[in-house]
Amino acid sequence: MGDIKPDDPELPEEVAFESLLVFRPIISVLYIDDNLVTANIVKHNLLLCGLNCTVMPEKAGIEALLAKAAEVKPRIMVMMVDEYKPECQKLVSALGAMFPKLCFVAVVKLIREHDVAQFRAAGFQGLLSQEVDTPFTHKLQTLLQKGTCEEIVIKQIAGNPEERERYDTLSDREKEVGSHYATGKTKKEISVLLFVSYNTIKTHCKNVFAILEVRNVKSLKQYWERNDLPKYK
Repeated sequence: MGDIKPDDPELPEEVAFESLLVFRPIISVLYIDDNLVTANIVKHNLLLCGLNCTVMPEKAGIEALLAKAAEVKPRIMVMMVDEYKPECQKLVSALGAMFPKLCFVAVVKLIREHDVAQFRAAGFQGLLSQEVDTPFTHKLQTLLQKGTCEEIVIKQIAGNPEERERYDTLSDREKEVGSHYATGKTKKEISVLLFVSYNTIKTHCKNVFAILEVRNVKSLKQYWERNDLPKYK
């Protein structure tokens, strides 16, 4: 098994699982979901990634969830919710007091823009969407297989330090133009707003796309939201 790597797609499940145990310790995951059928599928998939997953229904109540957390001592809490609700923050606050280094990930059926700010304010460092074409279980496995809980924080809501560094290399004018473009204004509208020529705005947008390594307006908007970048008025 000297040449086996844990992310080798050709490995059978049992060998892949064994090799994962060799390369890194098992991380304990507390998965909260009232749909126990889905939860058990997630538990099985995460076990194959070398992650010890404990399933608890949200309806069990906060006291039962805290008691289970004290027992399993999780490094990651994953909570399946339809949308943001106040109970999310209560649970995060209570578990965060018990485990200061605990990483919180929310899996939401449909992520809306205003939900991102609410989940961030509540203390969730990771946010995944449950999409039909790309099951969230696969996304979660991919994130966790890449390394530590802290890397989930970097790759999700908290943004990516490398992306912030690229943003910092933009000129002040490029940051301003990029902000307006990311928040929905057209090049013509930005030109009028900033009292500069349309061709100049086109050049700034081209530079922003190249420096930030984004392909289109949608990915630019995601880049801005992901890293909580300043929004000019």
